[in-house]
Amino acid sequence: MVPNVFALAKLMNVSEDESQLSAIARQGLGSACWSLFGGFVKWIMGKEDDGSDSLAVQLVDEKHWEDLFIIIAVSYFKYIIVGECEDFDIFQLQDGRARSV
Repeated sequence: MVPNVFALAKLMNVSEDESQLSAIARQGLGSACWSLFGGFVKWIMGKEDDGSDSLAVQLVDEKHWEDLFIIIAVSYFKYIIVGECEDFDIFQLQDGRARSV
């Protein structure tokens, strides 16, 4: 959703700021509103029932902490088998990904 909103805004020379574009992207998918920015972003929930005032603002850009690294460690991994053969195949794929990380 975000690439569509951003591309259409550029194509049509829309003068909205990125926070307003994020509110438009939010209408399609909730998490899309903060995906428009790089760096650290705050998602403002808003108060309108239709979500029209729910938008994101960039707090700091992606260059703010150039030496910051994020490490994700999985300390416990458990399979949940739901009984379908194709679901089991998905779990095997996840196992391979978990072992490669």
